[in-house]
Amino acid sequence: MAEVALKLDDRIPDEIRTLAIEVKAGLTNNSHFPNGAARAAGLGASVAVYDTAVNDLAAKQSLVNLARVAVETALEGIKTELRGAKTDCESVANGNRAMLESAGLPIKAPKQSVGKLPKPASFVVTRGDHEGHADGQCHKVDGARSYKGEHSVSQDGPWTLGYEGTKSSFTIPGLTPGTMYYFRMAAFGTNGWGPWSDITQCRIA
Repeated sequence: MAEVALKLDDRIPDEIRTLAIEVKAGLTNNSHFPNGAARAAGLGASVAVYDTAVNDLAAKQSLVNLARVAVETALEGIKTELRGAKTDCESVANGNRAMLESAGLPIKAPKQSVGKLPKPASFVVTRGDHEGHADGQCHKVDGARSYKGEHSVSQDGPWTLGYEGTKSSFTIPGLTPGTMYYFRMAAFGTNGWGPWSDITQCRIA
């Protein structure tokens, strides 16, 4: 026995509209179905309402896009004026902080030298998404330019460099599944490498 497979939830809006038009055409003047004419009329009316709503949405979206462009253009105008005010005031004040502050301009904080970096905090390592992988991360260290992570099968080493980069997180591949590994991490700043983090351990999957 044949059954209709509409599968409306699996169709995109344009496919549903096209199907409605096809069914409307099929039911129009179809003597097999007593309610065919009424259903065809209902489908035609529904499609017309849908088309009107789509057109209204497109018109409103066009207005929203125009408004967004106007906002962005106005914001760029503010930025241009602020840059001009900065240039004008700096040329007159000649570095006088009080004069610049009197204009409501924010003042750059004086540069401070960064001493020896602290050890990375909250360093954790977990099994990676793939076999033989380990994922590690620590809190970002203020003043750090880069980080490195090392691993070993013993808390006493020897240690192998597994990661060096600018992010405070890493993935180390190529580890032996089922093996317990120990990990540590350090941060690099203007005065060189800081101390190692606390050692953490993870059994690799």
